[in-house]
Amino acid sequence: MNMNKFISFAGIMSVLLFCSCEKETVEEAVSYPDPSSPENVDIYYEKLYSPDEFCEFVGNSFSDYISAFMGDNASLNFKALVKASFDANRSCIDNRVAEEKGVMPIIASMMWKVRIVNYSYWSAGYDGQPIQLSATMCVPVLSNANVSHTLDGMSLCPPHMANDKLHCPTRFGTIMMTRTAFNHAVVVPDYEGRGITSSRAFSDLQTLAQARQAIDASLAALTVLKNLGYVKGEDFGLYNIGVSQGGGVSYPIHKLIENDITPEQRDMLNLKETFCANGIVNHDSFIDEQLADVQYESDGQIAEYFTLFSNYFNTLPESERNGYSVSDFKSHDLINGYSRIDMNHPLMQTLRTALCKNNIMYNWNPQHPIRFESSKDDVNIQQDHHSKYAYDMLAVRPDMSANPNVKFHSFSTPATTFASDYLGPEYMLTHMIADFVSFAHAIGNLSFTGDYYSKDIIPWLNWL
Repeated sequence: MNMNKFISFAGIMSVLLFCSCEKETVEEAVSYPDPSSPENVDIYYEKLYSPDEFCEFVGNSFSDYISAFMGDNASLNFKALVKASFDANRSCIDNRVAEEKGVMPIIASMMWKVRIVNYSYWSAGYDGQPIQLSATMCVPVLSNANVSHTLDGMSLCPPHMANDKLHCPTRFGTIMMTRTAFNHAVVVPDYEGRGITSSRAFSDLQTLAQARQAIDASLAALTVLKNLGYVKGEDFGLYNIGVSQGGGVSYPIHKLIENDITPEQRDMLNLKETFCANGIVNHDSFIDEQLADVQYESDGQIAEYFTLFSNYFNTLPESERNGYSVSDFKSHDLINGYSRIDMNHPLMQTLRTALCKNNIMYNWNPQHPIRFESSKDDVNIQQDHHSKYAYDMLAVRPDMSANPNVKFHSFSTPATTFASDYLGPEYMLTHMIADFVSFAHAIGNLSFTGDYYSKDIIPWLNWL
């Protein structure tokens, strides 16, 4: 096959999505619109926020996500974390504005705002077909006449999980947007099935497709920045940051950038480093962890975790379903004699085969810094050993030497004290605590040298 027919890294996904083992011939390659071409990018919403307004906006961004498990006290602490993080790092842009405009930093700090831009771009969908998706970007801007300036970098932040189709980055933002205080443009893509594609199926297990779409969103963002008059700084590059669902996407983003996109696009993005927290999933073992001991309800309806996999199945093309439909997940035929799911059922094997196409990729040698992070106590969703497995597979190069680009940090989350004091007694999921801590880490400076953790952002992070 002539891989040059594929635009960008869509080639690897086209092979996965269009070439099933039953086919004897390969379908003709699909042509994808260039995501960085100006005619393929459209700004459809723009708004300016003062620093305080911006902190309030981001602090409220996923209040239902936080409050659902942590209560009102947690939402207040979440908003406090946003404001403290933003204020602690504003000197980055204050100094940049002062340097460029010849004014004192204290004056510069009163002159700028944050611009929120929602835009559409083109990529490849879960089914491998061209699709128009949405993303949001926030950038610092001088408040007098909206003057643009030189940016130090761009943070690509695939988001953590939203509760429903409406609570997506283009509508409510994310806490990661506070990295704009580092004089960064912060890009947060809507996942397929969110934003302008809310009528389509969504699955948080489609991490490989979501990674490809996020890269396209960042390529389109460069075009938006150029059109808005922003200039790249001398060491401008891409910081790839993800927590929870975003962590599961940031890992393949790193792999695709280093191995699958064109050299031209790789140079445009200039990957600096990756932070990947609480989201790595080894799909082959994950399906057993989540389903092997799940007991069906008496009425035959699927259990909560089973919904996760049926949603993923709903995004697959017909050629990968082996004649099954999503409704088959409610069949009593899937139940064995012990009221458990029969993992050997043909439907479950079909699901496993499809899932493994999104599996952890460890047969490569990272050329840029990548840090995995997870909580030892996170047993609800992303268990610690998934991140550790990814680290172990990448930490040793093919010649058996250590790869200094690959780092791993595992921390404990003292749920009893931390949850009751700061997140409220309603808190249940340890995964949420792990996310909360990792948000603070991801907002801070990602440099792998020096003080990685900005513990002075919030005093009660000192227990880490």
